[in-house]
Amino acid sequence: MPDSRPGPLANVRIIDLTDDRAIYAGKLLADLGAQVTRVEPSGGDPLRQRAPFHDNGASLWHAFFTSSRRFQTEEPDTISRLARSADVILDCERLPNPEALIEANPRLVIVDVTSFGRTGPWTDFQAPGLVAEALGGVAATSGDADTPPLKLYGDQYAFVGGVYAAVGALAALNHARETGQGQIVRLSTHEALGSILEHVLMWAWHYEALPFADGPVLPRQGSLHWSNAYVVMQAIGGSIMITPTPDFSKQVAWLIEEGTGMDLLDERFSDPANLAEMIDLTMTTLREWVSTKEVEPFFHEAQARHHPYGWVMTTPEVAANPQLDARDWWTPYPAGDAMVRGPGAPYHFSDTPWRVKSLDDPPASPSQEGAPKPEAVPHSGRRTTGPLEGIRILDFTHVLAGPFATRVLADMGADVVKIMSSTRAGLAGGVDHPYHALWNRNKRVFQLDLSRQEARDIARELALQADVVIDNFSVGVLDRWQIGYDDVSPDNPGVIYIGMSGMGVSGPWSKYVTYAPTVHALAGLTYLTGVPGRNDIGIGFSYNDHMAGLHGAVAVLAALEGRRLTGRGQRIDMSQFEVGVNFGGPALLDWFANGVAAEPVGNDPPWESWTPHAIYPCAGEDQWCAIAVIDDEQWRSLCRLMEARDWLDDNALSTVDGRAARRSEIDGRISQWTAAQDRYELMHRCQQAGVPAGVVQTGDDLVTRDPQLAEANMHFAYDDPHPDLGPLRADRLTLRFEKTPATVYNRSEVYGESNLSVAADWLGMSADEVARLEAEGVVE
Repeated sequence: MPDSRPGPLANVRIIDLTDDRAIYAGKLLADLGAQVTRVEPSGGDPLRQRAPFHDNGASLWHAFFTSSRRFQTEEPDTISRLARSADVILDCERLPNPEALIEANPRLVIVDVTSFGRTGPWTDFQAPGLVAEALGGVAATSGDADTPPLKLYGDQYAFVGGVYAAVGALAALNHARETGQGQIVRLSTHEALGSILEHVLMWAWHYEALPFADGPVLPRQGSLHWSNAYVVMQAIGGSIMITPTPDFSKQVAWLIEEGTGMDLLDERFSDPANLAEMIDLTMTTLREWVSTKEVEPFFHEAQARHHPYGWVMTTPEVAANPQLDARDWWTPYPAGDAMVRGPGAPYHFSDTPWRVKSLDDPPASPSQEGAPKPEAVPHSGRRTTGPLEGIRILDFTHVLAGPFATRVLADMGADVVKIMSSTRAGLAGGVDHPYHALWNRNKRVFQLDLSRQEARDIARELALQADVVIDNFSVGVLDRWQIGYDDVSPDNPGVIYIGMSGMGVSGPWSKYVTYAPTVHALAGLTYLTGVPGRNDIGIGFSYNDHMAGLHGAVAVLAALEGRRLTGRGQRIDMSQFEVGVNFGGPALLDWFANGVAAEPVGNDPPWESWTPHAIYPCAGEDQWCAIAVIDDEQWRSLCRLMEARDWLDDNALSTVDGRAARRSEIDGRISQWTAAQDRYELMHRCQQAGVPAGVVQTGDDLVTRDPQLAEANMHFAYDDPHPDLGPLRADRLTLRFEKTPATVYNRSEVYGESNLSVAADWLGMSADEVARLEAEGVVE
């Protein structure tokens, strides 16, 4: 039986005016219990016509992205009437006067989602998914020398814009609940896409400090990760993502056990200066070895040995995954008069559950806003701003997914205390690496040797003062240290714990080890992001780490709102794997409803017939521009721009289906036309003619040539040089809060830099006591 308890957002009323750029925000919030009314234009919602379709004619794309909503057709006073009692409006350029709505309802939060922001040279550019991912830096990371740059499979830009919009909505709602002050939150999907590129900005700014870098842009290299330590290899019966990390010695031992890899025992590899050579030799040895293995049993053996390998799964294999079945994860979606199986919860709340609601579900239970609220904690003394001022977060996260979640929360004003130890720094995880510096700003570092009981006692005292405790350790680590939820919540009933493990706390794969490339493989994203006939390309950056981090932030903010409802905190089990599977939503509904197995399609749209819809070569080496024609008028505009009179006169090309039938011919001719043109000039000519087009921008382009980001001051230099790395640059938070500007950025700290301030602010500890603990090695 579905859990009928109200979700954490049961007291939140939302008006949904989004298009595909932010439609996922409404899904995230509605599935968490918010009362979301989607107001459709009087002429109908074009997103109801998005393929794939059920046999009954219902759009499965629409069914997935608009889950748990109620629908109204817009009339002259519909929005203003609903806005008088709403908490949040999610808008994609439909509100002519949002300020007037806030004047009438001062607590109202409006999230204004645009492609490029409200000002700047590209404000009026058209940016469907292909163009958005090209300009935002995504396409430049994926593919290899034998392919053009590749967009991610499906409509990933919709997930990115949507999850950021949900974060902005909930953060501003927190401020409105505290102060009665609503506000407008502005989000540019262009900025959002440019913020989730993992290594790309690091490469542009710090390539001289990176051992594998030859310049500010890492060329596309298929599935090979920027560290050169993750790559898809061919096994018997399928492909598998292979990595010798995080423990090269264990991987070498396994190879030696199987009678190969003796060269890896050479003494010269004990010298860190030879790390790159060791990685290259390890990967070559692994490739030969993997080719002799049956993929499925090999994957399970690797995971039994705690190696984070990832079987490259197809959509049908994902749909039959035993981990998802064991967690009873799949859930039914209404699609017309049918119910279709589809993705379940990205996170599992212990007390206020997630669920996809059907249209005939009753409204949420009456408000309990009078429930006792945990006592407010004092603000930290550290200079921060934002709508989460006063929220205390204890951070046990590492690498990227967890730190990105806490970076976003810290950017919005939360006091994040990051527990670190010099003995736990992994690859690219030390405070003196620019990778760490990117994801750990605005946090105070408190350094504890958690192998010692006195340090764990201090960690428990910190947890007793926290609103939120977050980790992405393997399952059970905090519990073994006796600082988990069950140990702390009796004395801090308002605390929220979120564990961002790879596979979740239950199921046959719960002990499996994952990094983003592992998840991409297991979730079907690696298989689908490629070109027909190949399954070894995948996503060129750790997409799922960023997105898991953002979903973690949504979960935390929803739980804070849920605490207002119940007066209690709760435990959240978040599986990064389940987050990743969710991104195949429409493809999975298509499989369950129609038995259609999704396949890689390059830059073609997977379900629509839009043509042309590709990335074309331009003048210069590895220079490209995306062109995406969505309707007939855009096609005619392109023909006039190309002076292709024969195409204009060809009735067979006057329809979308007619053009799709001649896609190869069209793409070939456009490639000849673009090949000698400057990519930026071509983009401007197309956009001025009404044709959506966008340069495939690299990280170097984003930081040196993008006038839109420059006008928005998206990139900046920290005032305070890093003690080990010197001057650092960074990208700002993509969310712009009108009343609570999150505009203060403190560089990432080194080990123990805030020991004194955290001990004083959170624990009331004296400087002498901290000095004693440091001398004894309890506090490092």
